[in-house]
Amino acid sequence: MSDAATTTEAGKAAVDDLDAAYAEIRRDPYVFSWAGREWSLPHLSDLDYRTMLKIEQRDELGVQELVALFAEMFSEDQREAWAQTEVPLPVVFMLFDRLMKHSGAQPGESRASKRSSKSTGAKSRPTSAASTTDSASPKPSSAKRAPRKAASPRARSST
Repeated sequence: MSDAATTTEAGKAAVDDLDAAYAEIRRDPYVFSWAGREWSLPHLSDLDYRTMLKIEQRDELGVQELVALFAEMFSEDQREAWAQTEVPLPVVFMLFDRLMKHSGAQPGESRASKRSSKSTGAKSRPTSAASTTDSASPKPSSAKRAPRKAASPRARSST
């Protein structure tokens, strides 16, 4: 497999065949059965980038948007049959979660949230000697504490 176009003997640039290169890395589709029929959805990495962008924003998608995504993901020969098939709502969500699992994604967590939750690697500064033993201060604070107030007795009701 070539990563870039090469030149031919005549000095012309050869065409880089992305179709052939992609065929080498294409992943297996998710195949499932429902309503007595076998169905197939592409691996998430094989979806059109526009459809993938919609899936990445799935936390904001309602049921109608999710159903529309399935219509985009099914091949033409399955799309109409799926639209005519009775599918309870829990099955729609189950199908989406299983497709995500098949594709190696974590259901319920978008890629954006994974990136934003990574540690920066830098430790935070200690805020007080009481909360940490590794304080950067050479000795504890010499400030005096205010004396504790005594609790006042509860007032009794005369009723």
